[in-house]
Amino acid sequence: MDRGLVLSETRGFGYPHEVWTQRLLQQYVREHAIEEGFPEVARISQGTISKLANASAIKPHKIRSYVQKRDPAFHKKAIVVLHTYEEANIFKVLEKEGTEPDTFILSFDEKSGIQVRDTHYPDLMPVPGQFLCIHRDYEYVRHGTVCLQAALDLVTGFVHYRITERNRSEEFIEFLKMLDARYPDTMKLKIILDDLKVHSSGETVNYPLLTEGACHRGPLRGTGLHFNLCEG
Repeated sequence: MDRGLVLSETRGFGYPHEVWTQRLLQQYVREHAIEEGFPEVARISQGTISKLANASAIKPHKIRSYVQKRDPAFHKKAIVVLHTYEEANIFKVLEKEGTEPDTFILSFDEKSGIQVRDTHYPDLMPVPGQFLCIHRDYEYVRHGTVCLQAALDLVTGFVHYRITERNRSEEFIEFLKMLDARYPDTMKLKIILDDLKVHSSGETVNYPLLTEGACHRGPLRGTGLHFNLCEG
């Protein structure tokens, strides 16, 4: 038998399956054992396949996620982002000690495509002897989708948010305007972002508060790393 069988994709052996299941391994072994010189396993059972799979460090029937390293500046960005989080911890301690911080650090993210749904009929409230809990009709009405924008203030713990119908540079800039209005002009803001295009578009980069006022508002920390607390 080919020792690299379970290390290869099933499609290379003519199967449409995504992974090697125990039943598929049994099928392949039974069909090819004799021609490949292993007649003794031509009648192998699925139970034996299962025992071999459990004893092996290779699990061809399981899939785990990983993140492809596409950014050559990964480690440099990681250092910057993690240092910014450490700054937030320092400012948090200073605020508890009564010292007003001159910098606020925010973690920003958006969730687009949120379905807006409503029920056809009203909920039925609990009734002793009849309904022990709230009953809700399973049918619903769709009202399109919306986008949720949110920024977690890592110093105070406050969450700023907006709900918009679209997710463009225009909506992101409106969010920045909202943040600018809520913090004193003397405060410096640092925002941790992912690398979504709207965060680095020409319209966003030319936003006045990031150019003329950059001395007191601070640059945006753009990164594609999954270190953004607001995503959680």
